[in-house]
Amino acid sequence: MLKVYRNLYHHNKKWYAVVDGSSKASSIDEGVASNTMLVKLPTTDSKAFQENLKVCYVPGVTLYIDFPFPAFPDNLGHWAELLLPLHSALSSSSWSQHLQGGHKHIDRLLLGNVSPQLLYNWPKEMLALALAPALPPWPAPAAAAAEPAAKHKQQQQQQQLPAGAVPWDRPLPQLLGADDVSGWCAHGWMLFENVIVAQDRYPLLAMPDRQLPQPPAAAVVSSHAGDAASSSSSSRSGGSAEEEPRQQQQQQQDAGLWNTEHRVGFNRPELAAQFRAAAHARHLWGPPFQQQQQQQQQGAEGGSGSSSSSTLPRMVTVLLYPEDYPPVVNHYELVDMLRDLAEPYGCQVRTVSLTMGAPFLSHMATMSSTGLLIARHGPLLASAVLLPPGAAVLELLPYKWQWRDVSSLYRNMTASTGQLHHWAWRPLDARWCRYKEAAHARYAGWTTQECSGRECLLVHAQAGLEVDLSALRQLLQRKLPGLLAGQSVAELAEPWPAAD
Repeated sequence: MLKVYRNLYHHNKKWYAVVDGSSKASSIDEGVASNTMLVKLPTTDSKAFQENLKVCYVPGVTLYIDFPFPAFPDNLGHWAELLLPLHSALSSSSWSQHLQGGHKHIDRLLLGNVSPQLLYNWPKEMLALALAPALPPWPAPAAAAAEPAAKHKQQQQQQQLPAGAVPWDRPLPQLLGADDVSGWCAHGWMLFENVIVAQDRYPLLAMPDRQLPQPPAAAVVSSHAGDAASSSSSSRSGGSAEEEPRQQQQQQQDAGLWNTEHRVGFNRPELAAQFRAAAHARHLWGPPFQQQQQQQQQGAEGGSGSSSSSTLPRMVTVLLYPEDYPPVVNHYELVDMLRDLAEPYGCQVRTVSLTMGAPFLSHMATMSSTGLLIARHGPLLASAVLLPPGAAVLELLPYKWQWRDVSSLYRNMTASTGQLHHWAWRPLDARWCRYKEAAHARYAGWTTQECSGRECLLVHAQAGLEVDLSALRQLLQRKLPGLLAGQSVAELAEPWPAAD
């Protein structure tokens, strides 16, 4: 979901809305985002207040991102659960209808609680892909027109790239941190013409009364608040985050952002397909990628099986985390079991070790060549949405891992694509858990509801995991033939394992 605010004030890293009277102030939603509140300034005469306040004006459109867990700025999973819905919301034209000044594109990106210097290549590339629907054409039409060769190159590029693709040299808009903005104005107060706020799922989970009924009667992608002043300091009443009428078709398209099971992920499967195509085009477009497409198309036309089975990579990837991350302690035995099971079907089995700081291209190359991905629950699974259509994920869940439905985080992302299978194994006995310290075993008997505090969650997040190879073998024996035959997601669906 997006919120669109007009004429918001910013001072000392806080946001303010100036409104006429307390009645209008009470209608403003104070929860801008998970870690950001909006301070309401009710006045008897907002016009006089604004005329006596020295401010610096920030024109255009500012996208404000409040990272839900600023203590973990490198966690790819939390970036994905924010950026994938953002891409869906920006792909709808409704958000720009609430902007003032006739603006249609995002001019700058403001990170409220994460320093831009801390961003790895993966979040930056995901930002470029997520923001693509709301960015101006690239290269800029004026620049291309000034040079005939540049104009010809632009036209040629537009013909080659698929719809929704992001050119490899397309830069992000101005990327700012809170400290950068605070130093802009000597007066200390800034007036932002338009502020778009990317919403995550956590305010909805923390305040269930804000949830819309399911299915939602009116799913809002954009709302407006803080209409307190214009650039000329003329008085403008308002300040409510009210829902505005939507066309019925737009309501249906936007409803996925409010679905309780898909508050993360894409709004519609076609947006997921466009996102994946844009990622490939941005990084792999050229003769190798074109040849791969042609080979897949020829295989789909000439093969006797389904198109998805003929193009699905016959590669089983066991994704391993760095050495300092909680391990799958019997991963050697796991790989041996997989080879014994998958090689008769013509599949290869490999282990790949990735870090969160690895280039986005490394993540994408791994995913695009994988037909079955097996990995412990963790931030590297955020890249699973880049798997080819028809691929599958087998997720190994930690013991007692259920806080705020976090165990379904990556399942909801892949489910939103409409084309990826996702199964899981979950230990229900502490014997599969390898605690980092002996004292941590005191949490073994806690229920998942009891294990909702920080200490218990960290203990199980840091514990090693031994996989029940017999249970995994039985699961894959049921699923692997259908996966390779190109059966649908519905045909191979498996109930999500219970937490207790």
